[in-house]
This record gives sequence, structure tokens and C-alpha cells, in this order.
Amino acid sequence: MITSIAAALSSIKTIKDMAEAAVTLHDAQATQEQRLKFQQVILDAQNALFSANEERSTLIDEIASLKKKIAEFENWKADAERYELKPADGSDVLTYQLKATMEHGEPAHHLCPNCFQQRQKSILVKEQTSVGRRTLLVCKRCNSEYMTQGVRHN
Repeated sequence: MITSIAAALSSIKTIKDMAEAAVTLHDAQATQEQRLKFQQVILDAQNALFSANEERSTLIDEIASLKKKIAEFENWKADAERYELKPADGSDVLTYQLKATMEHGEPAHHLCPNCFQQRQKSILVKEQTSVGRRTLLVCKRCNSEYMTQGVRHN
């Protein structure tokens, strides 16, 4: 962008110099030649300014995108700090659960550790099977299953 602006400024200086030279010309053909050169320099300056404006628009879009990503990251970080990795329902299975001081009236729930690592909150659903009398925590997002009671069948 800086080079485009510098090119535009250089073209504008050339226009000024050519305009001063045109004032001193009396010959019609020389004046016409100067006018054509003058128009070309104006076109070059306009192109340089258009290019700088396009670069500026691209940079503005990139900045907006980065600001959005930063805001999403900060929101996730604040939300993630409300949870801690703890054993689920007295088992060896670890799930993310609200810290005691962060409940704020929310019911107790388990979040999928797999999804949590991908910055996604997915509440695990408790399912019981009659066969084998197993209790599972199931993630509907990534289809992970965490057995909290019973015997695993292979």
C-alpha cells in the first residue's frame, strides 16, 4: 500500500512539472504531446490510488476478521475457565464439569472432553443400556461414548 501511495505522489509531482512545462510551450504539436503525456501520468496516478484503495480494503477486512477471532478466543477462554476436568459420577472417566463457584443457577452437566479440546461445548447425554446394565455418557456431536458404570463388551 505504501508503494502505491508513493507511486501516486510521484505521478502527481510529474503532473505538476509537466503542467509548468506546458505553460512555456507555444508550439501546438509540442503542446499536444505534453497533453498526451499529462493524461497518461494522470491515468497512472489514478491506477496507483485505486490499487492503494484495494489494498486498504483488504487490510480492513483482515483486521475485522482478526478482531472477530480474538473476541471468539477471549469468549471461549472466559467460558472454559468456568469448567474443570473431574471424574464423572464416581468413575474413572474424566469430563469437564462446572466449578462449584461458577454454577450461577445452571444445572450440573458433563461436557465432552474431546469436543472441549476443540473449543466446542457439547453436553454429554446419560444413556443406560438394559443389556449389561451399563451407564454411558454419550456425545451427540462427536459420537464419543464414556462408560461410567457396568462392564465394557468388546
